Amino acid sequence: MESPVTTTIMDQIRSLATPLNATERLALIQTIADMPPAVESDVPPSTQRRSQLAAEQAAWYARPSDKRARYHGKFVAVHDGQVVDHNPDQRALYLRVRACFGRTPVLIVRADWDEPPVYTIHSPRLER
Repeated sequence: MESPVTTTIMDQIRSLATPLNATERLALIQTIADMPPAVESDVPPSTQRRSQLAAEQAAWYARPSDKRARYHGKFVAVHDGQVVDHNPDQRALYLRVRACFGRTPVLIVRADWDEPPVYTIHSPRLER
């Protein structure tokens, strides 16, 4: 899945490439390919946090179900792919995690879930 930043960049590149002929497009592609890779400072902090949490989530759900089962009925905090704390009370866990890790992204997830929940957000717009 592309991030909003990637989508925006691709839209900008498409708008620049549309009026070019085939030779000019090839030169543009080569220029882009020769650019150094993006560094962490080029990525907005909100995107960095989302990608870190996505990595933590992937690490949690990649664990075998028998390893996750030991936390049944609890919430777990996952940081750097490891369970760093757990508690049946989500708020108490959150407060301990914030006290320990500050603003560092730490995934807090219900251990009983076999996969991340999917939420459907309905539009508040009324139609006639």
